[in-house]
Amino acid sequence: MAIQRKFYWKIAVSLILICFTIFAFYNHNITTRTPSPDDLTSCDHLGRLVKLLDDRLPNQAAQIVDHSATNHRPGSYVLPTQSWLTRTTCEHPAVNIAFLKMHKCASSTIQNMLMRYGEKHDLSFALPEKSHIFPLEKPFQAAFVHANASFHTDLVNIFTMHAKWNKKEVSKILHPGALYFTIVREPKSAFLSLYDYFAFSTFYGMNVSQFIHTHDIEMKRFMGCLSYNIMACDFGAMPGDYSNPQAIVNLTRQMDEDFDLVMVAERMEESLVLLAHLLCWSYDDIVALSSNARSSKTVTLSSEASQELSARLAPDFHIYNHFKKKFDSLVKAFGEDRMAEEVEKLRLVTSSKMHHCKIEKKKRPQESGVEKAGNSKVYKLETKSTDPDCKALIREEQSFVNLLKERQTQRLLQQG
Repeated sequence: MAIQRKFYWKIAVSLILICFTIFAFYNHNITTRTPSPDDLTSCDHLGRLVKLLDDRLPNQAAQIVDHSATNHRPGSYVLPTQSWLTRTTCEHPAVNIAFLKMHKCASSTIQNMLMRYGEKHDLSFALPEKSHIFPLEKPFQAAFVHANASFHTDLVNIFTMHAKWNKKEVSKILHPGALYFTIVREPKSAFLSLYDYFAFSTFYGMNVSQFIHTHDIEMKRFMGCLSYNIMACDFGAMPGDYSNPQAIVNLTRQMDEDFDLVMVAERMEESLVLLAHLLCWSYDDIVALSSNARSSKTVTLSSEASQELSARLAPDFHIYNHFKKKFDSLVKAFGEDRMAEEVEKLRLVTSSKMHHCKIEKKKRPQESGVEKAGNSKVYKLETKSTDPDCKALIREEQSFVNLLKERQTQRLLQQG
């Protein structure tokens, strides 16, 4: 009997070792393989990219990681160890801020808020030389700002423009102690909004379903960044990264470390509450009205195109799912009941401001000049109030940027 028991024990140990070897080999191939460009020519093979990325973002509860850590495994999140999530009073509102404006992620709304605050408190901005965006073809460089001496000093208070993210260079133009934040949006909605807003159907001469079927994930990008996976591009992804799962994993990890807060567009009110506590601003400071919102949404997808688009957006879905899960953890750390109470306070302040300013949404006529938006389908906000704060609330981006350039130029001239 003892000999028989020993024999069975050896068999069991052997089976365990064999299973472990098979598992290790399979896991190595899944986590190290990078698809070739040929893999990306069909929806079936794009599905492999989705799986490779999903395998690196475990579906598990977020774990609190020390904020000073430089490395953490995918699926874990850098939750703030600072007191801003739990503090109930503030003494020093933030004045040194970096907000990465993301394409079609409701970021114009946040940008307007920052511009209003900066103008009101006489803060300085990092401003592009000729346009209202920094170049998107390459990562941001401090030289983009330092070259424009007519309306810049060496250091500024606020960065809030479209750019290809590069924190090392952004930090060179900001005063020390700046806070960093940005926003993400469900990738399919963001792409369809992008396609409609920039009239890609006219530019490419095809509807969105045809575009998805004929353009692959590594296609040449309009203006250097506008195409599939716009969030990955805004975050700094370069050609070749979109079909490289490890590059997207590394990028997501780096963005988690770069930003103090990543908001979620679909949860805007909760995002604004967290932002108010991060910046130590009042709710009156962060009242936000939807900017660049389309008055009509005409892009539709076939079922097949929808599935193919989801596969092509695998990098952005990886980024979005990571920060969406982290956002859930932030809300829990903040307190869900407390969040509900704070959202109600924000709604009351916003409603009061809307009533005071008598703001209305109007369909936009054909326009020219600085007030022209990128698409005639975008709502135009109007106010019947003469209050300067109300006028600032509805001021559009290009007009606001020109105003800030003029204001900073005059300030430098006065300083001699």
